[in-house]
Amino acid sequence: MIELKILLDEATGLGVKPSPVFTKGEPMLELRILVDDIDYDSIAEYLIPAVAEKLRREEKGGILGGVLAGNPDVAASVARTVLGTMSQEQKDQLLVQLVTKNREKLLDKGNQAARSRGIGVQLCDVAVRKL
Repeated sequence: MIELKILLDEATGLGVKPSPVFTKGEPMLELRILVDDIDYDSIAEYLIPAVAEKLRREEKGGILGGVLAGNPDVAASVARTVLGTMSQEQKDQLLVQLVTKNREKLLDKGNQAARSRGIGVQLCDVAVRKL
């Protein structure tokens, strides 16, 4: 089981740029979500096109990155194969590492998504841990 915590602060108005984390004091709410039975294959299928595009755009990953960027079907197959060799524990730990590493990007994307839908909320933090 994975625990996902999201800290929320009040928004000062719609369309405002996110303020640095915790500059207004402690967050008003902590949203705790427990997740179990994650279908990592479907997550990989969803994310592969974005990862392939990023590899292509930023020219990262060397020769293998270039091959995967140019062949999304091959990239998806590689991701499925790698995930298939991992235990549930390893997959969960990978998710924790990815969320931790990409924390700022996730907060930015979440705040942008909320603003674009007219939702007045400020995401202050996101954290994941394996239970």
